[in-house]
Amino acid sequence: MPLHSDGATIVVVGPLDSRTLAGARDEVYRHVPDHDVVVDLSQCEWLDGAALRMLVAATVLAQRGGHRVVLRGCVPRVRRLLHRTGAYPRLEIESQSA
Repeated sequence: MPLHSDGATIVVVGPLDSRTLAGARDEVYRHVPDHDVVVDLSQCEWLDGAALRMLVAATVLAQRGGHRVVLRGCVPRVRRLLHRTGAYPRLEIESQSA
């Protein structure tokens, strides 16, 4: 899975699942202790339960340190998954108009 990082903005390209999760997880966790992190999912078609668990865990870790994990550019399919699983209220999701 291609992954681009510009400081604490991480752009995920392609699906984020158990096969491709390691790179994104490492990049998110590298920044979370010291920075707010933006995970740009505008080029991510879907994510699975492992990816969702990582995003929630990273959010909790960030909040403990006074930081944030913000999901940017969630495509409709990803937004539906977040709503269906009940994760939506636990994650900070940037509005579409931002």
